[in-house]
Amino acid sequence: MANWTALTFAYGTLLTSTQMTQLFDNITAAFEKASGAPVLASKYITTNMYADYQAGSYMIGMIEQTILDPSSFSSYHEIARFTLPKGGTVRCQWDMHAEEGETIYGRIYRNSVAIGVQRYAQHHTWSTYYEDISSWTAGDRLQLYTYVTNPSNNNLIHNISIRVASADFAVCGQAF
Repeated sequence: MANWTALTFAYGTLLTSTQMTQLFDNITAAFEKASGAPVLASKYITTNMYADYQAGSYMIGMIEQTILDPSSFSSYHEIARFTLPKGGTVRCQWDMHAEEGETIYGRIYRNSVAIGVQRYAQHHTWSTYYEDISSWTAGDRLQLYTYVTNPSNNNLIHNISIRVASADFAVCGQAF
């Protein structure tokens, strides 16, 4: 369970990485109803907000920055994470690019356990992957792990997103 952190900082100031992490954790803490977190007024909560996710085309979370796969990793490592505020089935989507003669692998994990199908791109191509994964529960971490053979600086991943059947709360993601 995430902890709620009371934060104060002046409007327009640059946030430290610690403050950004605390803000990210506060969103999770609010959904988990952690001690000290604000409580949402029940008149603003609708039945659809309680219903489990169903996979679809509405994007509720995205990391659109391009992530360079670090050349020091030759086994799976986490590069992106979303904490889901409720359960159900979500569609995971991401793009991968491998340099000529190399292969980049990607796989969805739940709470640091591999659950998705191992995907790969190779030989200087961009590939887009979609995967519907069920049995999520509130507070689960949806993670994208990758690794690359013959690492260089030109193996890329971008447009990592979570999609559901109907408009819903936005989900914040972190890139590593």
